[in-house]
Amino acid sequence: ESLWYRVRSAEDHVYEWRVSNHMETDKEHDPWKTGLIGLEWSPVTTTLGSLPSKRTACDPRWAIITGRWFDKLGLTEGDRIIIYSSGSFPGILLNVLCAAEDRGLDVFLAVSLGASTWGANVPGFAWPEIGSVLRSGGFISTRSSLYTLGGREETGGGMSPEGLEILENAARSSGVELLRAGDLSEMVKRKVDLLKSRNVKL
Repeated sequence: ESLWYRVRSAEDHVYEWRVSNHMETDKEHDPWKTGLIGLEWSPVTTTLGSLPSKRTACDPRWAIITGRWFDKLGLTEGDRIIIYSSGSFPGILLNVLCAAEDRGLDVFLAVSLGASTWGANVPGFAWPEIGSVLRSGGFISTRSSLYTLGGREETGGGMSPEGLEILENAARSSGVELLRAGDLSEMVKRKVDLLKSRNVKL
């Protein structure tokens, strides 16, 4: 299955990039060398997360399953979808993007940058940097359309000023809008309004 190899090759690429940039993943925590397992804690960590869940999310078979879900829903090439993703599970986000691009879907991607433990919570290698590495390697083409800080209330709550500065700089460096709101209800409304305005199939 070509999708399996696409995801697995992308993970190999991310892992090798991290090694070459002295950001190796711990062999104990990332035994399959996906490069998509983060740290137990860092300034951009939001909450506790499950390491086994983060590993499971990296399994390339999710791309195959997601592609079948797209087919079952009747999506066809050119259909517009919107993905609201957390930085907590970069493995599943990679799988879904590969499946969507394989089907030729038009993707609008919004990612919350804060991540729970073992997710995309390495300072200097949150989703903006991961996505850039994946695009430069030719494994995905989708660029994020907007970011949020994530964390409590989806406003960066619970993260230190240092962590917020790291994420704000990552968004700024990538040239992607950082969507802000006063509290969770306002953020939900803004995301729902955006969803309605995009005329998406999924």
